[in-house]
Amino acid sequence: MKVELIKYGHLKYNTIKPQIEEIGYPFQTFGRDICKSPSLPYSLHTEYSASRLNEQTIKELEKFGFIHLAKSLKSGKANLWCSTEWTKDFISFINYIVINKLNNKIPKIIEIHPPYIEKKDYQTTLRNFFENYKIFELAMKRYYGNNIIILIENRNQSGNFLLSKSSDYIEFQKMIIQYELDLKLIVDIPQLYGKMIRSFKKSTPKELIKMMINDLLLCTDTIGGFHICGKSHRGDFNDLFGENKKYFLENLKTIVDDIKHTIYIVPEIMKQQDFENIMVDIQEYKIFNFK
Repeated sequence: MKVELIKYGHLKYNTIKPQIEEIGYPFQTFGRDICKSPSLPYSLHTEYSASRLNEQTIKELEKFGFIHLAKSLKSGKANLWCSTEWTKDFISFINYIVINKLNNKIPKIIEIHPPYIEKKDYQTTLRNFFENYKIFELAMKRYYGNNIIILIENRNQSGNFLLSKSSDYIEFQKMIIQYELDLKLIVDIPQLYGKMIRSFKKSTPKELIKMMINDLLLCTDTIGGFHICGKSHRGDFNDLFGENKKYFLENLKTIVDDIKHTIYIVPEIMKQQDFENIMVDIQEYKIFNFK
């Protein structure tokens, strides 16, 4: 297995030299020249539906013809993957960003996010997502080549999302296989653990970790990477897992050791010291072999 550590923000990587950088371009940045031109092959981190779209953003999206992105909202936030029309607008949006904001440099990775879900509509929303997503994947391959990597990240903090608990990864893998897609799953560790705490309030931390690990072990064919960070992009694994950190890291290694393909690691961390603390843990437990 090959491991790629993605360059994130202003973190210093010491002896490791990342070959890929992350560039974020959610909807609320549209119309503002804040997106730098990539100096490395890059991962394009797209809209994650965490913030309300302000009036200026909506007007800018409408001005450039992205009507369904502008109008499809849930509590003022982007309502992702809600229709075929939204998906087609999203395809056009990414193409616009690549051509006009990123000097027409083709992305290596595109990271997407799941839609909101009402509990009673899980299976319907799951099917609808994959019907829309297959249109998106075919378009990305047509524009950027068959080697384009598409990762979908679990979400938790700002709503109830389709990919959120560890058991959702099992359902996603089934659908990926059924639809014969190349989509890969990327595990945001703190968001997943946070959702498990909220969903299984009577379980102990060790029980939650074991539940996560058992589910993810069933999905190693489609896990394409991990977001490593503490709570809300701050802190380290000590803050996140406390006295259960060792138990988590030992179990995380069992997942990583079962993956045969390349995986991508995104350190979504704000502080350098937190990053260095997490890297020490990773190296001590020999989880990711960065070269």
